[in-house]
Amino acid sequence: MNEDSETAAAEFAQASQLEPTALYWAAVNNRNLGHTEKAADLANRAAYRNTLSPNLPFFRDEAIALLEELEADQAVSIL
Repeated sequence: MNEDSETAAAEFAQASQLEPTALYWAAVNNRNLGHTEKAADLANRAAYRNTLSPNLPFFRDEAIALLEELEADQAVSIL
């Protein structure tokens, strides 16, 4: 699975960085790889990008939830 996730990360890096769907799934993949800071950055960009993408409403809530989850995990790891 880790090899597949690494391959997916390379593919997501080639995807449009303006498309919130690609950013969201890249964030999920990075979280699964343990790259929480990168995942939080991507989730933030997916949730709050000012774009006219017709896909944004479908992934914005999920991206915000993922970002909140990642921030909570980081707060717990600091304690």
